[in-house]
Amino acid sequence: MKLLKQLTVIIAGAIAFASCQKHDDTPAQADKVVITITSLQDGQAFKKGDTVKMQGLISYISQLHGYEVKLTSKKTSKELFYYYEHTHSDKVSFSQNWVDTLSTADSLVLTLTAEIDHDGNKGAKQLVLTSQP
Repeated sequence: MKLLKQLTVIIAGAIAFASCQKHDDTPAQADKVVITITSLQDGQAFKKGDTVKMQGLISYISQLHGYEVKLTSKKTSKELFYYYEHTHSDKVSFSQNWVDTLSTADSLVLTLTAEIDHDGNKGAKQLVLTSQP
């Protein structure tokens, strides 16, 4: 019985490992990652209570490994919003929301990062937004 459990764990681990391997030999090319943010524009301003809708599409010439969405205060360097999704596709749509709860004016940096592989290769796009009380 113990041997069966160990064998099951080994097989499950091998399947999980294989599912995250690149399915082709395309070399990582960060400049080929296209991140389109459809809901926001650089410099856009928000007021306390507004919902910041972060929506768009990430595409690449091969399968991506995942992506993250991060919103950070320039004034305090505090991370205000973070989302990560593990995905395997060459086209990934994203849609996340954050409600502005800040009571003082601040510049916000929205960073979208697409993970190309497990070797740390990434493509990224940033927008600077403004929060006004």
